Amino acid sequence: FLEVARSAGTAVDYRLGDMRELEFEAEFDLVVNVFTSFGYFDDDTNRNVLARFQRALKPAGSLLIETLNANRIMSIITGAGGQSISMLERGDDLLIDKNGYDIASGRTVTERISLRDGRVRRYPFSVRMFSPAELASLLREAGFAGIEVFDQDGKPFTLAARRMWVVATV
Repeated sequence: FLEVARSAGTAVDYRLGDMRELEFEAEFDLVVNVFTSFGYFDDDTNRNVLARFQRALKPAGSLLIETLNANRIMSIITGAGGQSISMLERGDDLLIDKNGYDIASGRTVTERISLRDGRVRRYPFSVRMFSPAELASLLREAGFAGIEVFDQDGKPFTLAARRMWVVATV
């Protein structure tokens, strides 16, 4: 995907790396973390990642985090009796997610089952869900000052929003 982005001809310095190992100091105007790429680690590592994002930004730089709306996810799982199942079908390929929620850790717990070219793969994963207030608190702890929260359309965030977009400035 980086090669596709680079081929667009936009003057952007794209970098590939592990967010847990970012060692940049005041080098970027913007750090982008989208499609629920934040929250896969334990709480201490998540805090460390936010601190690394903050250090990587120039003064007045911004961080964009896009993630699921925890309130909406919990209401779907609760409404489904404690476990929701979603399926995506493309031709003969299937992607099935069996989702639960661990109240003690604040994490969704998912078993993903994919059927592609006749081959079945199963793999578990979990993601930490954050309320807007909780994520804002973590961002302030990491050194961010201005924090704004939007829905997937750039409008003010509501409990019904599918996605949560957070813009935090240094």
